[in-house]
Amino acid sequence: MAKNVEIAAVAEDPRFTVQQAADYMGVQKRTMQNWMHLSRIEFIKIMGGPVRIRKSTLDAILAAGVQEADERVAIAAAKKRVRPVKPVANAAVEVA
Repeated sequence: MAKNVEIAAVAEDPRFTVQQAADYMGVQKRTMQNWMHLSRIEFIKIMGGPVRIRKSTLDAILAAGVQEADERVAIAAAKKRVRPVKPVANAAVEVA
């Protein structure tokens, strides 16, 4: 009976290859591999062979990523330092 439950869970939450996951996320395959290496994304290694990534994991990252990106933009805007423009001595200005 446990196998039936596991099969149903797989059908509801598809598993992607690294390339499929990268395409879904809109990044390069190498970026996805870096995230896996840095433990930024959960993945399943099947019997020491191929790697699979759950769609629900990718959806959670996409949802969190939008919020994090918005926060990073807000923080960057708050920290942004505007440098004063240095006056240029003896500069000729043309008026059109």
